[in-house]
Amino acid sequence: MEIAEGWVGSFTLGTGQFCTKPGLALVPDGPDGDAFRDAELAKAGTIAATPMLNGSMQRAYVLGTARMGEVAGASVHAGDASDAAGFAVAPTLVETTTAALHAAGSPLLEECFGPVGVLARYRDEADLLDTLGRMEGSLTAAIHVGADETALPAKVLAAAQRFAGRVLVNGYPTGVAVNWSMMHGGPWPASTNAGHTSVGATSIRRFLRPVAFQNVPDALLPDELRDANPLDLPRRTVEH
Repeated sequence: MEIAEGWVGSFTLGTGQFCTKPGLALVPDGPDGDAFRDAELAKAGTIAATPMLNGSMQRAYVLGTARMGEVAGASVHAGDASDAAGFAVAPTLVETTTAALHAAGSPLLEECFGPVGVLARYRDEADLLDTLGRMEGSLTAAIHVGADETALPAKVLAAAQRFAGRVLVNGYPTGVAVNWSMMHGGPWPASTNAGHTSVGATSIRRFLRPVAFQNVPDALLPDELRDANPLDLPRRTVEH
């Protein structure tokens, strides 16, 4: 399946060390979900172990994926990195259920830096929407839809925009464009301020602090605020 292969390619890109790496896929129970799982396992099996940035990150990845494997109802499919040199790790796929995602103390939704993907199977539409309603803040969310699908995707889109800073349809979030429309942030814990982006033209606002000048004589105002507008800046004025 093209979607499954694309997802694996996205979360293993750069050894899974992109901040926009997709970490969780929600797929339905039944034949379609089985086909997705089989396709992702096949794709992951073709990806060799690659290095992480340092030994600490490698150890954290090994420990993090091991903790996921201890969750009741989770099956871990790990690649082999035993013959790889340096700080190399192999892709890991964790198959589980939506119930296991939200079990008390479950590490399945905790960030694990590296090429690991969690595949959670949902029972029906109600289970899917309930799971989406429990999500913590995230940088991105991606929805894959068919040409004739609108009803459920509309509900998923409405749920995703509550917890994600950037929502994609039929795409993968790894690439980040540096432009005016980019939103690279999201609700806590994705970022500390959901109103700002850290990538793109408007990211400059993170380094700005608004100041209001009240009843200040024109001669004392900064040039950009004077009535004559000597810097010829675009401005919004209000007449009283």
